[in-house]
Amino acid sequence: MATGFYPVEHPRRYFKKGRVFIVSWVGPTSDGRHEKNRRFIVIRPKATHCVCLPITTYKGQATSKAGLNPDDHAALVKKGEEVQLHVQESKLKRSPVFIILEDNTLPIDPMSRINFGKVYTIEHNLSVRTVGRIHPSSLEALEMYFRESMKIPESDPNSVAEPTPPSSPSIRNLPTLTTDEYYYCPLEKHEIRLLLIHPGNAGRHDDAIKATMLTKGLNDTSVVNNYYALSYVWGSDEPSHRVEIVEQGSNPAQNSSRKVIHIKDNLYDALCALRRSKEDLLLWVDAICIDQNSLEEKNCQVSQMARIFQSAKNVCVWLGRGNASSVRAMEYVKGLASNPSKDIFDTSEDDSKAFQTLAMAKWFNRRWALQEIGLAKSATVHCGNKVVRWEDFADVVSILMRKLVSTPSMIEDSSARGDMAIGAGKLVMTLNSILRTSEDGTIQKCYLGMEDLVVLVSRFEASDPRDYIFSLLSLAQDVPQSLPRLKQGHSSAPAAPFNIVVDYGIDEMELLVEFTKSCVRNSKSLDIICRPWAPDIETPNDDGPKAGVPFPSWIKRLSGSAIRKPMLILQGRQLELNLFSSLCGGVKRTYNAANATEARCFFNGESPLKKDIPATKAGNLNGSVSTNSSSGKDIATSNSWTTLIPRSSTCLPATSDPNPHTLTVQGVRLTAIKACSKYYTGVIDAQWLRCGGWQQSAPNIIPEKLWRTLVADRGPDGRPPLPWYRRACLMCLNDAELMTTTSDLDITKKPSSDLMIEYLNRVKSVISDRKFFLGRDVLGLAPENVRIGDLVCVLTGCTVPVVLRPQRRPHQPECFEVIGEAYAYGYMDGEAMREEKLQSFVLV
Repeated sequence: MATGFYPVEHPRRYFKKGRVFIVSWVGPTSDGRHEKNRRFIVIRPKATHCVCLPITTYKGQATSKAGLNPDDHAALVKKGEEVQLHVQESKLKRSPVFIILEDNTLPIDPMSRINFGKVYTIEHNLSVRTVGRIHPSSLEALEMYFRESMKIPESDPNSVAEPTPPSSPSIRNLPTLTTDEYYYCPLEKHEIRLLLIHPGNAGRHDDAIKATMLTKGLNDTSVVNNYYALSYVWGSDEPSHRVEIVEQGSNPAQNSSRKVIHIKDNLYDALCALRRSKEDLLLWVDAICIDQNSLEEKNCQVSQMARIFQSAKNVCVWLGRGNASSVRAMEYVKGLASNPSKDIFDTSEDDSKAFQTLAMAKWFNRRWALQEIGLAKSATVHCGNKVVRWEDFADVVSILMRKLVSTPSMIEDSSARGDMAIGAGKLVMTLNSILRTSEDGTIQKCYLGMEDLVVLVSRFEASDPRDYIFSLLSLAQDVPQSLPRLKQGHSSAPAAPFNIVVDYGIDEMELLVEFTKSCVRNSKSLDIICRPWAPDIETPNDDGPKAGVPFPSWIKRLSGSAIRKPMLILQGRQLELNLFSSLCGGVKRTYNAANATEARCFFNGESPLKKDIPATKAGNLNGSVSTNSSSGKDIATSNSWTTLIPRSSTCLPATSDPNPHTLTVQGVRLTAIKACSKYYTGVIDAQWLRCGGWQQSAPNIIPEKLWRTLVADRGPDGRPPLPWYRRACLMCLNDAELMTTTSDLDITKKPSSDLMIEYLNRVKSVISDRKFFLGRDVLGLAPENVRIGDLVCVLTGCTVPVVLRPQRRPHQPECFEVIGEAYAYGYMDGEAMREEKLQSFVLV
């Protein structure tokens, strides 16, 4: 595929009348088939394809080319420009058609002509490149010229079907679209659109929504604090409702000069509920106020969304139409707000269940909600016709979550506990963990960098994989875009900020790869390759459902990850971080397996960020590992070594490697896995207790290797294990209720003491979705998909050991698949990291 072409994500929104685009066109020649780029204008959209008019220069001859009918043509020019004629071309009878360019790298040739006498069918599944769209002032002329050339009568301009002239069999039964659809005029850099919704019957769906579109500057003091912003769930349905846009200054009751924007169900419900009965409402809503068909505008507006929500008078959170249960829940919150001294748990079971159900609404799982509610000066929660303050709603959620974590049994339904942890509870907890704002919405402090932030919020979703990163840019301490919003004196610019900007034209996988490179560059760590954070990417499949895009194994996907399972939040993984590879970027790390070394690695493939990555720590790119240490000296004490493995290394893959995404790292091979346990089902098999050194013949002796491995040698907060863990483990192994007749340890049963309960809760959080493994003199824990023959390695710059699986390919160097992080008893604090043991691993 040619550079710059991409499949259209929402064809019905994109292929609207007047859209101008390029497709890669294959046609015959005397020498065979050839491919070239052709430009088209949509004249008739349909469900799965569109009928288009061709734009051509006729090889620079314009309509002077022999055999053409100039009367079927019109010139295509930018607004304000004059038509240029070919030296042999007669003056065109038709006035020019004006275009709004959306990609300035695709200029309009002065000889460009629209041929209204010829049509082409373009399928929606083709990859395209956007040129722009026809200027609203030229849409009527575009329609008129098309009808004239195709001899289509004007008898019924709104008819679905049209008679087909004998000379044009290809346009039979084309739908006729009227020119009432709203067209967006381009915005300047710091401008936004605001929707002025005119009075109507609030909550009534049979009363048309009428509004005026206003263009305002974000720097205009009369705008700040004078509009509302809407936060809501888009939904996956097709737009089926209308918002009638009235020209500024016109009477909304009159039908003149009215255009239409089509919106989806949930947004329509929100606008019906929010509009006022006697006065206008000035509202910002992304689906309407951003031209979703303009890539350039979308990039610019999304980059400003933090400021848009921060400048709003109030952010309206829309949870949906609601029902009897949601009414009860909203009244429950109102009652608590009006009586602060009332015990939140002193309520009926029906009220409690109603609130728990509402707290699981889809909105709470939106990744964009973190920014939209986190930066709001003021916010209200709307469900149907009920409204409560966000602060009151969040108070109830946070108190309920505290009770859930400390006493999970307060809600008998375990799935409800997990869903609550995913929904409103998780949103409130996360907001408190990532930033602190002032009352006016100004960010006072961002607590985390992008790498930690993207892992922490892994539970929150977005429909576009790119939004898994773009939605967080304004909330991270190491992103330049967010820094000016920090109050002076609370933060300083990081030394190596992320240089990622909003660009919806970038390939999803390219963005994920560049993000990973930025994480390694900024943290000088490889922990990101162990931390699940990336969304799945799907590509359209003409023969059936969408197909998944293959990932390099060093980008860990969220699908199937243990931390995606709701109940694990209530079992100790509240921070959404991997159990072993904890926070980085200056925040305390749980382990130090690499002995504080920086990552020695090299990414294959081209990268626009590569020039920003320092080549060395001590300027040595001669193909060997540079060191001032003597044999056997710890790497951490060496002051001179290569940060990036040089291209000249014999361990690097050839440049013709078929896999474009490889990562070559250096590390120490710890052991090959010789045995691994069954999948954990709540019972720890007796043989693995014995592998840890436990002997029934010595019931009063508990080996360090066993009790420390069961808790990964750490407490729930990542600090060294509590001193009494050893005693609690011994008590469990001597408890007749927990030990089975085959000497297995059944930790699903309830122990007889609180000490054992707390210890076993830690054990559950550690070994859930993991397996025990045994190597040469090494006992540990590894991901559930580990198998015999895998390698346990300690990589430079990675705080935990990593399980690698050898992948042998014909005529290619040996490479490895990253399986995941591991705990290896006795090797978590740098014991294995010795300079003379280093070797290279090519990760694919």
